[in-house]
Amino acid sequence: MATLVASAETSLSPLVADFGRVGAARLGMSQAEAATALSFELTTGYEIPEDEKSCYVVYRKGDSRPKLLLMMSNDELVRYDVYEATIRTTAGIGVGSSESDVKAAYGENVQVKPHFYTDGHYLVASGPDGVKLLFETDGSKVTAFRSGREPHVNYVEGCS
Repeated sequence: MATLVASAETSLSPLVADFGRVGAARLGMSQAEAATALSFELTTGYEIPEDEKSCYVVYRKGDSRPKLLLMMSNDELVRYDVYEATIRTTAGIGVGSSESDVKAAYGENVQVKPHFYTDGHYLVASGPDGVKLLFETDGSKVTAFRSGREPHVNYVEGCS
């Protein structure tokens, strides 16, 4: 099993997210560096076959319903996904925020795209170095958000 030990597990609530970072974990870090930056163990929950190392997802060890996922590509952090209402962006946006809150926080930088599966939307804000914040909504409220560069940030089903 692919597990890396950092320090003792902590709550996700003090984590703040932004373009390309969540807490002290930043795009480009290795899995070991991200575990150290987040101060908790990261696991895939299974042994990663060689042919899957180009894209896999890790989460905090012990989480039965992970609220923070880190997408790795060849041991490099390329995207993170947030499903936890206590993790907010530096602009104060998170799960439960309204679409109008996202638009107010990120202004004209927000592109609205139709959701792939539902009547909701993807609200996409572009940041420095091609990094995006993508807020997934049910048509009114944020249900999840993620950050990364293309193509990874656009994947709708994990690594595809």
